[in-house]
Order: sequence, then structure tokens, then C-alpha cells
Amino acid sequence: MNTQENALTDVVVVGRIGGAFGVRGVSYTDPVENLLEYRPWLLDDGSGQWRPVEVREARPHQKGLVAALRDIVGRDQAQSLSGTTIGVPRSAFGEAAPGEYFWRDLVGLTVVSADRTTIGVVDHLIDSPAHDILVIATDHGDVLIPYVDQYVTQVDLARGELLVDWQET
Repeated sequence: MNTQENALTDVVVVGRIGGAFGVRGVSYTDPVENLLEYRPWLLDDGSGQWRPVEVREARPHQKGLVAALRDIVGRDQAQSLSGTTIGVPRSAFGEAAPGEYFWRDLVGLTVVSADRTTIGVVDHLIDSPAHDILVIATDHGDVLIPYVDQYVTQVDLARGELLVDWQET
């Protein structure tokens, strides 16, 4: 593997290998089958380095996916990848539509209230049936803020800020 491949840093995590056929993995895409649209797949080797793998064949199966990866032969080799994180280059997603953001772009933003008080930093998001939820890490624990226009008034990626109409209670 060349240095350029090892230097992949702008990777979006899209799933996890469950194991050899018959053991389900997890796709973080919605719908699940969207994972099949992205190439190349990158596997986390456990040390923060990503290595590209060639997907020879992939298809939906029951409630998950089944994929055959080049150079992975036999059940033992496939099982050794159990739990491995699957990522794709950020560039595989193209650009977000105006006013829309990828979750990855929101993580790490400083969350500021309307009166310019810093609340905390976006740690991650939660997908819920009603709407996404921002999980804000603060000095006093996590704060959950619905990611809806009523509360999120502006996303300023250039300044690294997410402005909210929210009062901590």
C-alpha cells in the first residue's frame, strides 16, 4: 500500500462488518442498501489507518447486506474482519445541498446560544424517528438539542460554530 492510501484522513464511517456470511454486519446508511453505492470501501485496520478494499460483489440479503471482498478467501479470513469499521472517502458523497450538512461536518462545532454564550461542542448526533438530535458535550454533561430550525438557527462552518436558540436548564 502506498503512502497516499495510508494518508486517508477524510473518511466517513458508513458501516461495520459483522463477520462471515451468516453473521450480520451494520450499515449506517439510510436505506441500508445505500452502502452498496459508495466506492471504494475503506477498512480501518485498528490503528487509525484506512486501507482500500475492492468489493467484488455485494447485494442486499434479508435485513442486511452480503459482500465479497477481493483477496478475502475462506470463512476464516472473512471472520477475521468481524467488527471492522467500513468507511468511504468523503468525496464519494459529493457536496451537500445548500442549507444541508453532513453529520460529520457538524461534529466538533462549538455550540453558541443566541446571547453568544458557549454551550459546548457537538460530540455526535442521534438518528430518531422524529428528527436528528445533537449531542452537545458540556462541562456539566451532555445536552441534547433537536436538530430542527426552531432551535438551530445557523450553521457557520467557516467559524466552526452552530448557533442555537436554546437555554440550558
